[in-house]
Amino acid sequence: MRQIFYLMLIAGFLLVEASALAGSKEEMALRLNFGIKIFPYILATDSRLPTKVNESGSLLILFVYRTEGARAERLKRKVSKCKGSKNVVSIRAEITDDFEKKVAGSVPPAGIFLSEYLPDETFQRIVDFGIRNNVIVFSPIIGDVKRGATAGIHIGTGMMPSLNLTTLKKSRIHIGKKLRKLSKKYK
Repeated sequence: MRQIFYLMLIAGFLLVEASALAGSKEEMALRLNFGIKIFPYILATDSRLPTKVNESGSLLILFVYRTEGARAERLKRKVSKCKGSKNVVSIRAEITDDFEKKVAGSVPPAGIFLSEYLPDETFQRIVDFGIRNNVIVFSPIIGDVKRGATAGIHIGTGMMPSLNLTTLKKSRIHIGKKLRKLSKKYK
């Protein structure tokens, strides 16, 4: 009798864990979809954006992943469809799982999108790079803006952009007043 009780308890625990996992996958998909929609607008409010356009008039956007290359590729395709403006002819998006190698000796990207959770050490190196090079590091991952990403997503009664004011100040990035007003702010 006791064994049946324990088996039922374990089965119930596994069902709860599976439903929590499914919920987190759904939330992650929601965060990624919302994130990829607002990311170009956040970049567009950067007052230094015109200085980040290369000679051919394009902006480099870098998607960083750890294991989910297919996800990063899908996000890259979505952002590549964005239209240019009078100062930006096109967006050139690239993906990488080796951030240091990708940015070594090259012109910094206009923005960095973290497409999945990264370990603390890797995350911090990317944030530090963003600070040194005035690059917006965007992450839709829960807690990443508190960890130091420049911008991300806050889900409360609705979804809204979130900004890390300390990282913005250290990066010397000036974001538009409207975006600041509409965003959840972290220090």
